[in-house]
Amino acid sequence: MAPTNPAHVRTQTHLLINKVLEFGGAGDTKNGKAGQSISPFMLILDSLEMPAMAGLHGGGLVGEICGRVKQSKTASRTIFISFETLRPPENVDSVVRAHNACASPATISKLAKDVQLAITEAAKESANNIILVIDTLHALATQSHSNTYFSLPSYLTGLLTPPPSHPNVSINLLACYHTSLPSPTILSPPSTDGSAPSNPYAPNPLTLLLHLATTVKVLHSFPQNLEKRAVRSRAQVEPGFGLVEGIDGVVQGLGSCGGVRDASDRRHDRKSKAEASQGVVVEMQHRRRSGRGIVSSFVLERSLTPTTVRANNFVRSTVTLLRDHAAYQAASGVDTNSGSEGGAASTQDGEVESTFSMGLTEKQRKDREGVVLPYYDAQRGGVSEIAGDLSVDGRSAEGGRILYDMGVEDDFDEEEDEI
Repeated sequence: MAPTNPAHVRTQTHLLINKVLEFGGAGDTKNGKAGQSISPFMLILDSLEMPAMAGLHGGGLVGEICGRVKQSKTASRTIFISFETLRPPENVDSVVRAHNACASPATISKLAKDVQLAITEAAKESANNIILVIDTLHALATQSHSNTYFSLPSYLTGLLTPPPSHPNVSINLLACYHTSLPSPTILSPPSTDGSAPSNPYAPNPLTLLLHLATTVKVLHSFPQNLEKRAVRSRAQVEPGFGLVEGIDGVVQGLGSCGGVRDASDRRHDRKSKAEASQGVVVEMQHRRRSGRGIVSSFVLERSLTPTTVRANNFVRSTVTLLRDHAAYQAASGVDTNSGSEGGAASTQDGEVESTFSMGLTEKQRKDREGVVLPYYDAQRGGVSEIAGDLSVDGRSAEGGRILYDMGVEDDFDEEEDEI
């Protein structure tokens, strides 16, 4: 049975979030074989507003996960497969360059061999758990959607297959998918070069990835999230940022961390550094083996306290549930200019200004208190509190009975009443 205590639920959610970020459970040897991670396939959906490789300590969410895996007690190794990243994040053990890996079927096959070779080298170093990090799946998704000879699920399964020389190694996948890029379109069936036509009924690659992933994390900008929260509390239309605004020339919106690869890089101004260090909002959907899904939103923020500095000079970011964050709770629509909620103007007495009086005079307040509500006698056990008397309007209280006084217009027939 699920816990109902809010404190228990909050603690359990914190433990789950930290365990997923560290690929907990992987590398634990049992019966001579490494155990499987709590999330064998983690998919990160980022955008130009909040890239997976930006913010926090310079490496974004990917750098945070790599740093936590490096600090874990298990013998873990991280292999970074770079399709577009020139400078990989820190705490990565090896890098496989794949900038032109999708140029032809031969280069795609060569990439799989290079990854298997890197896995074998990591396994020779007594690594029980290996994390494959792919900076973008867009190139592979394009091949999957335009060529029936290439299957994205089969290709990813081949990457996660342990080498024959080390069959007990546990391999997990961390991949990023850029939602700001247009989805791969179905090409027209070629007929001259002899290649196989594309399947027009094949599902979108993103749909396949969402179906295969055991954990899906959607990244949002924290300043933008606070702005949307404040607007929603005022019952107004949420603002759009970046490409959603639909303005020519606007690519990134206010508070976005796109392009800030390193928070300590002097080439960026102080404003960009401040926005990048304000944290990342992660909307996580974790799927257990039983099929039960857990949805949670939390904030990752930089932590500069000396107690969080561990090995490799890596500082863990603090994890705070979004609903418990002080800034998120404060952004409830309070207008700092007027000092009232929803932006409505208020007087010094706290009453809302309007074109008519919304208050009561002293006489109206006394008259309202003296009104006897219906069935008041029944609610008070037949005793009236008016002037301490036991009667109302000269009639004795009957304890909730309906009293009716006949008038001259009433026609009462005793014989019909007897029937």
